[in-house]
Amino acid sequence: MKPRKSNIDDALSKALNNGLLDNLPGAGKPLNLSEDSNIPDDQRLAYRILKANDMAPEWVEMGKVLEKKKRDLLAKIKKLVATEQNMMAKAEIAPENQRFAHRQNAKDYFQAGKRKLSHAKDEYNRIVTDYNLKVPSGVEHRHYFRIEHEINRLRET
Repeated sequence: MKPRKSNIDDALSKALNNGLLDNLPGAGKPLNLSEDSNIPDDQRLAYRILKANDMAPEWVEMGKVLEKKKRDLLAKIKKLVATEQNMMAKAEIAPENQRFAHRQNAKDYFQAGKRKLSHAKDEYNRIVTDYNLKVPSGVEHRHYFRIEHEINRLRET
């Protein structure tokens, strides 16, 4: 289902279509990204040097690492939940005298998978703590990863 456009989106589309935004200052010119008024004066030179050398502040690099680790964790949890559900479905069609053993195998598999993921979650959360201590004020802090929350969210969908 396609999300409905907001009133702001409608107003912007209408303004663009009617040419109301054609004569804005700087129209047709490239944006000047070299000056960032959000960077404190005492850090601008350092940021300029980092940018000139295709580098970023440590907290930016940590953010990239966190994004990758979070994607990996979510993919592993998704696979674990799907495998458990598949194993439980197979248990239901197994001969009745084997169902309990099949269900127990599925539960054991799931718990072992959660224990493995717990180590990755702990590493992710350690980096989140470091990241949150290093980001400048005004940058949103990252939230800790909660395996149970993600498992429950996946089971609901």
